[in-house]
Amino acid sequence: MRKAVVVDKFYPGDETELEKQVKSFIKIKQDKSIKAAIVPHAGYFFSGKCAGKVYGVLPKAETYVLLGVNHNGVGEDIALSLEDFETPLGNVKNDVELGNGILKSLRIKEDSYAHESEHSLEVQLPFLQVTQNNFKIVPIILKNYNLEICKKLAKVIVEESKGLMRKIVVLASSDFTHTGISYDFDGDIKVDKEAIKRVLKLDSKSFLEIAEKTTICGAGAIVTAIEVAKLLGAEKVKLLDYYDSSQIMPSENKVGYAGIVFL
Repeated sequence: MRKAVVVDKFYPGDETELEKQVKSFIKIKQDKSIKAAIVPHAGYFFSGKCAGKVYGVLPKAETYVLLGVNHNGVGEDIALSLEDFETPLGNVKNDVELGNGILKSLRIKEDSYAHESEHSLEVQLPFLQVTQNNFKIVPIILKNYNLEICKKLAKVIVEESKGLMRKIVVLASSDFTHTGISYDFDGDIKVDKEAIKRVLKLDSKSFLEIAEKTTICGAGAIVTAIEVAKLLGAEKVKLLDYYDSSQIMPSENKVGYAGIVFL
């Protein structure tokens, strides 16, 4: 069991308060055509509204493949955990069968250790627990990736899920540009507009080229989600929400949050 580690930091630790807060961000209007999505992973105070826009429209799936960021840089480049995950709302089951299939196809070993203190996937789980029933997850975090690695991972995810006849939705957990003295980056956060344009065009290569010059933390997750969406027949990409943290709390330090779905 992977224990919750950012309780009372990124989201409330009290079960009732957490469920109430998540529900306040969501208006349910599920869209069965959604194949994948991009969601932020900051504290709910900042990015909860944006995340809620996505989770309100997500369709039901047997398994949600969660692609996140390896902020700590420990463990495998593709770190896939086979553990269940704990939150104040209960335990989330791992799709061990699909996870093992992905590991075998990629010829890599399981890495639960890399997930122990990583928040980018943990913060997604209460949203799924409030909006979905009887689901499992495959949690994957990335580091040291490139376009070819992301394409290979996307292909394996799709092939293994189809082989098991598993209905999946892929979620890429990423914040966009971090700018300001706290992030040691003085670029203009308006660069997010250019990056999002590439996502909306399903242009992984151009998006990654922009992301490599910025502080978009989950670029690998985003590129993999784009490639999965294309393999699953996505024809349309929709930006549901975008804003930066200074619009929630004024500051010279800013982080961009985008909610995007692939249909």
